Amino acid sequence: METALDPLGGAPNVSNAHRCGVIRTGQVSRRTTLLLVRFRYHIITRRDDVETPLLAEDCQLLAFAGAPQNAEWLDAETAESLLAAEPDANITPEQQTDFVRKVIDGFDALRPRLDQVAEERGKGLLEAHRRVRVASQAKGVSHRVEAQLPPDVLGIFVYLPKG
Repeated sequence: METALDPLGGAPNVSNAHRCGVIRTGQVSRRTTLLLVRFRYHIITRRDDVETPLLAEDCQLLAFAGAPQNAEWLDAETAESLLAAEPDANITPEQQTDFVRKVIDGFDALRPRLDQVAEERGKGLLEAHRRVRVASQAKGVSHRVEAQLPPDVLGIFVYLPKG
C-alpha cells in the first residue's frame, strides 16, 4: 500500500489508480475493501436576506467485507485497524488489477451507502454549527448544510485473506 501514491509504479494498472492497493494478509478472513472518501459540504449562513456559502471537507475511512454488490459495512474502528495490516503473501499485478477493477465495476452498489454517510455527517456538521451559534449568542443567523454528492473516493485498498 505504501507504493499506492508513488507515481513511478506499484499501483494496479487501472486508470487513475495511483491510490489503490491490494495485499494478502492474515488479518482478514475474507476480501475486505477500505475506501478513503472525501465528503464536501456547503455550509450556508443566512443573515437577514444574505446567504454566504462556505466549503467544508471531511475525509473518512469506510470499509466493507465481501463484494460491492453484497457489501457488509464495517464499523469505523475496524476500518481504521486495516491501516496497520501487514502483507503476508505476494500478489501478481494482474490479480491486483482484477480485484481493484471488481470494486470499481461494482461502485454503483456502493454509492447509496456513501451518500447516506455524507448526509449523516452533514447533519452532524450542522449540529456543531448550531451549538457554536447558541454558545456565541448570535441572533438573526441561520445555517444549513448541503452535502455535495457524490463524495470523492480518493483511495481503494483491497485486503485478501492469506490463504
